[in-house]
Amino acid sequence: VVSYYRYGVKTRTTHKYTVQRKDGFKMDFKDQYAGVEKLGNTILGETNRIMLPAVIGAYDTGQAIIFGPWTVSMHGLQKGSNLLPWHEVKNVELKRGVVAIAKQGKFLNWGSMSVKELPNPLVFLGLIDYARRRA
Repeated sequence: VVSYYRYGVKTRTTHKYTVQRKDGFKMDFKDQYAGVEKLGNTILGETNRIMLPAVIGAYDTGQAIIFGPWTVSMHGLQKGSNLLPWHEVKNVELKRGVVAIAKQGKFLNWGSMSVKELPNPLVFLGLIDYARRRA
């Protein structure tokens, strides 16, 4: 979901939800579909409801969970060879379509990624929230 602003006034909002099955088949739902925002909210809510408990269960058994270039494990967040231990995570925020991860004591973000490129962003954020509370 992308909202466009001009001089601080929202001018329009666009929607695109991509659903991918286990067999790799993808389907996009965009603004040409009536009620796409409601459908998108349902997709996000149901994906989170179904996937988050399974992902938390895997995390609790010590498995590393991969979300695109990010890996979430009991050790912390990892992107490539860079590991950010949980005690160094200052904040994880979703704002303007970007997930931004801040590190304790640093001004700039440790890492960020557009939700367009991040599989199951609400599951990712839910797992991070869970892991930070457990750490």
